[in-house]
Amino acid sequence: MFLLIIAAAVIVQCLTGFGFGIFAAALLPLCMPLRTSAAVLALLSMALNFFLGFQLRRYIRPRKILPVALACMATQAWGAKFLFSASEKTLSLVLGSILIGMALFFAFFKERIRFPATLRNGCIAGGIAGLLNTL
Repeated sequence: MFLLIIAAAVIVQCLTGFGFGIFAAALLPLCMPLRTSAAVLALLSMALNFFLGFQLRRYIRPRKILPVALACMATQAWGAKFLFSASEKTLSLVLGSILIGMALFFAFFKERIRFPATLRNGCIAGGIAGLLNTL
């Protein structure tokens, strides 16, 4: 079941350009405990991102991506600490709220909200990505 979920999540990612984490986060708790599924998903997401980064390396400008990547890595530690210290009920509420919030954003606000590409906004986006990657 685990391999089917991951394969389906990869297919969703390939077809849409996003969604690996959202799809897998919703289904992995069916075959393993929530904490374990969140940790496995974080590791798989990092592996997928490193693979994509390697394939697209000639298009990546290190000076622009470094602040975002550092903010992401810094907040992943906070997310991991929360993941292993919070109760199952709290984790379920947080994960459900995040998934519903992301669904609402993509359904209603994606086209309306634009953020300028500044260093500050990049660090904020990287920090949010790091937190969400471990939750």
